[in-house]
Amino acid sequence: MGLFSSESKEERKVRKLSKRLGSMFAQKEVRYAAADGLAALGTPAAIAALLGRFEESTSNHTIDREEKRHVVDLLTDLGTDVIKPVRDYILSDVKAINYPLRVLAKFEESDAIAELIAEMLEEMDTEYTRNPEKKEQLVLAAGDYKSERLAKALIPFLGDANELVRFHAADVLFKMDYAFAAEPMAKRLSEEESGRVMTRLVDGFAERDWQVTSNGDLDPEQLPYGFAVTGSGTIRRRAS
Repeated sequence: MGLFSSESKEERKVRKLSKRLGSMFAQKEVRYAAADGLAALGTPAAIAALLGRFEESTSNHTIDREEKRHVVDLLTDLGTDVIKPVRDYILSDVKAINYPLRVLAKFEESDAIAELIAEMLEEMDTEYTRNPEKKEQLVLAAGDYKSERLAKALIPFLGDANELVRFHAADVLFKMDYAFAAEPMAKRLSEEESGRVMTRLVDGFAERDWQVTSNGDLDPEQLPYGFAVTGSGTIRRRAS
């Protein structure tokens, strides 16, 4: 560093530790030490560097998961000062928001997080994207909460271009169990091409008294083997 560098000693330390934390080919002990060092600093820049660990992944999934949980604990221990940086991070153009949401859940009520997830889903479309990871994680994370706004935000994703997103959207909507989701889900029955998603939809209807007769395009022959539409318009499993 030059004598007249505008970079402070603290900034240099954050940059150095951030580089070590993001080195996925280094020994895990190096990354743990870097994470601990950043947490000890506790500055906004250090918090941002810690959050950056969630965007990286090691080839060893077990080690990667353990390290990210450690970073969650470090951020949580920093207290309420992390709330705004974590929210800003989640709302930014990043892919991995599962662990940051866990941090936020340590400080905010579930209703507030449900609103945040709903807000983000409402801004997303259902078109094909090369990197659907953030959308997938948001839809999956929605399963930990229940609100009408969140359920309504999920409904468009029943028709998402990504099969995994459609599956999780259906699964979460059934968990939330709002009757207003029945009609769009019944409509999806005649449009769905994925066997796995179709089975999840049919299973969900079979567990409830939700009617599918509002979908005039539904051909009972489209249902997976073992299921039938009853005279009252619900789906039931055939007796074996």
